[in-house]
Amino acid sequence: MGEKHYGLHEAAAAIGQSYSRCWHAYAYKRLPPPLRVGRTFVLTDDDLAALKEHLAYQNNRKESHHESVSRTRNIQIV
Repeated sequence: MGEKHYGLHEAAAAIGQSYSRCWHAYAYKRLPPPLRVGRTFVLTDDDLAALKEHLAYQNNRKESHHESVSRTRNIQIV
């Protein structure tokens, strides 16, 4: 059996992210572009793994930013 291919909607559902977050990762060149057929992105299993890793990294960056902001707000000046 050959390699499995996903459309961007299917890939987003498979990794549990929104379509728009996945689309932005490719549209703003955060990841190397996958195969395209017309205007449609066609992702392989390798592309799906790279997309999942990229979005997990983005989530970790946002969480760490929110933690650092909340730490600075809790400072009390005596």
